[in-house]
Amino acid sequence: MEKIHWQNKIIGEVVERDSLKVFVKSVNPEKHKLRIFDAYGIQEEVFEKLKVDTIWIKEPTRTLSTSYENWKSTGVVRDFGDGKQRFLSVKHMVNL
Repeated sequence: MEKIHWQNKIIGEVVERDSLKVFVKSVNPEKHKLRIFDAYGIQEEVFEKLKVDTIWIKEPTRTLSTSYENWKSTGVVRDFGDGKQRFLSVKHMVNL
């Protein structure tokens, strides 16, 4: 397991599941979800360095999943004051 840091904070971890590398980000929807897109974001600086197959977004009551390639091709990059982030709508994720 590898902890992923941004600005001296742990923002997720990379784990292996069924021979796949998975970036796992635990979120609080009230605090982390971008409501105008119904989406979650990953700092673009971090996203570009990730070497994973899959991304899991862990909310308190469910885990959402999508491939890295889907997040890359479908996500949008925006800066709302916390630096550039790549956002992906939850409609492009599946509930595990």
